[in-house]
Amino acid sequence: MNKHRVVITGLGVVSPLGCNVEEMFSNLLQGESHFQKPQNFLREYEGGLRLVSPVSDDYEKRCREYEVSIDHSISSYSLLACKQAIESAGLKNEEEMLQHADLHIGTSESYCFDNIDYIKCSGNDAKDYLKGRYPAETLSLIASELNIQGEALAFPIACSGGNVSISTGARKIKYGQKDICIVGSVDRISEKTYTTFHCLGALSPSSCKPFDKQRDGITVGEGAGFLVLENLEHAIQRGVPILAEVMGYNISCDAYHLTTPDINGMIATKSIRKALEMAEIKPEQISYISPHGTGTYSNDLQEANAIFRIFEGQAKDIPVSGIKSMLGHCMSAASSIEAIVATLSLQKNAIPETINTCQSDDAFPCKLNTTNFSDRQVSAILSNSFAFGGNICSIVLAKYQ
Repeated sequence: MNKHRVVITGLGVVSPLGCNVEEMFSNLLQGESHFQKPQNFLREYEGGLRLVSPVSDDYEKRCREYEVSIDHSISSYSLLACKQAIESAGLKNEEEMLQHADLHIGTSESYCFDNIDYIKCSGNDAKDYLKGRYPAETLSLIASELNIQGEALAFPIACSGGNVSISTGARKIKYGQKDICIVGSVDRISEKTYTTFHCLGALSPSSCKPFDKQRDGITVGEGAGFLVLENLEHAIQRGVPILAEVMGYNISCDAYHLTTPDINGMIATKSIRKALEMAEIKPEQISYISPHGTGTYSNDLQEANAIFRIFEGQAKDIPVSGIKSMLGHCMSAASSIEAIVATLSLQKNAIPETINTCQSDDAFPCKLNTTNFSDRQVSAILSNSFAFGGNICSIVLAKYQ
């Protein structure tokens, strides 16, 4: 079978550090972190109450620019990021191309609590409130708004949703099933999400410190990230800038535990190795690792072990950029946002440092390189995502040659 090269031609984001890709990347390079730690999850808003959101203050301005309803829901986050990605890919007025595109969305929950009013309602009122919050309805809304008539799929795979969405779209393009796929993921902070992480003992009382000896959990973020994937020949024919190339990917499951990963990282190692093999890239050719890096004890230990098995002595020299230290853990949105950051790093030869991390854990096979990334040539990036249920997805992105 003839295999096609898969390239990235569009990016769009809603994040705690900015609601466009340039602003977010600039803030990451400066080591910014703008979290509002939820106290009781409620604040006054236009005469009512709303859940506290860590998404940046320019969210409403950007929504108005893209004519998106302002309600801090997974639907509006998705639609705003999708519209940005489509515009940056030069597809805004290409109705026929969008009609034939596929749409993939990763998310964590079957629905999202967007307003305290839900707690006060029951029965049919609750059903009415939840209308538009299900992933299927979010897919339908975006497909209808953008007139996307291809396959519309939701991946409720928690934190791996973005990378799984990218991998599935890349596979379709690689094997000639599609020319364009719009892929990404979204998640919204909710009282349910926050309480779940609290009950698991996974929330940091201070800040996210990926791979640090004193790491004590995650900070919760939210947002959406979407990318336009395209057949290389199709992109060249359209004459649009090519931002990066999707070289390889692998989706695996460690089949270990619902919420606790296998700290030995055997399946994580396999996923990384297979993604590199598909990409035909050797470990020494990787110039930056974008880790899952949640700042929890088990997750970071699992990933450190996997990195060491693949990269061995080189592991201490390769930049490991844990951007959840600044963005927080945006749940399913995390991996697609991280893929966007990786794409920008390839474009600009710049890597965000990991903030809050001071001393590497003695339990790691080697000390990971989380700071001092200046004057680096970025040519190929490994990005990992790990999720509840043991879901693991690794992708490899590279500069377009």
